[in-house]
Amino acid sequence: MIAGENEPLHTLNLNRSDFDQSLFDSKQNGLFLLFPNESKQLEEFHLFSIPIFSPEQAEANPQIKAFRGESTQRKGVFMRITVSPL
Repeated sequence: MIAGENEPLHTLNLNRSDFDQSLFDSKQNGLFLLFPNESKQLEEFHLFSIPIFSPEQAEANPQIKAFRGESTQRKGVFMRITVSPL
C-alpha cells in the first residue's frame, strides 16, 4: 500500500503461494521485493517479518503477517506492509 498525506491508499495483489514460499525460503536474511513508490516507479525494499500478535494470536492466525521494509536505493526510506488472505 502507498499512502501520501493527500493520497488514497492503494492495494496491490500478489501471487500469495509464491510470496509465502519466498518468505519461508528467506526467513533468516529477509526478502528483497520491488514496490511502486510515491512517484509510481518500482523501488527495491529489503523486507523483514515483524511481530504484530502475541505468540498465541500468531499461532491462531498464521496467514496474517506484517513486514518492515527499507529501501535499498534511498537511505532512510521505509515501508510497512501487512499480508492477509482478505
